[in-house]
Amino acid sequence: MHPLRLMQGDDIDRRKFDQLIEEIMVSQGDVVVDNGAATFVPLSSYLKENQTIDFLEEAGMRVLIHTVFTGGQAMKDTADGLVSLARHFPIVPLVV
Repeated sequence: MHPLRLMQGDDIDRRKFDQLIEEIMVSQGDVVVDNGAATFVPLSSYLKENQTIDFLEEAGMRVLIHTVFTGGQAMKDTADGLVSLARHFPIVPLVV
C-alpha cells in the first residue's frame, strides 16, 4: 500500500493526480486506487478531462472501475455516483 496525500490544507491538490498516474504507469503489477467520497468528483473529472482511461488502455493496461452502492441515507448519493460513472465512462467495465 502506498498512500498519496491529496490534500493541501483544506483543498485537494489536483496535481497529485498526475503523480498517481505516473506511479500507475511504472507499477509492476495490479494497481487498486481506493479513494473516498471527498475525492470522487475531482478524480472522476480529472480522469474524464484528461482522457486518462484511454491513455492507460493504450499503454496496455486493463481498467476497471469498482464502486459502492449502499442503502439507507447514502443510497441517493451512491446511486448518483453510479449513474455519473456509467455516463462518463461508458466503455469501462463497471463493478458494483
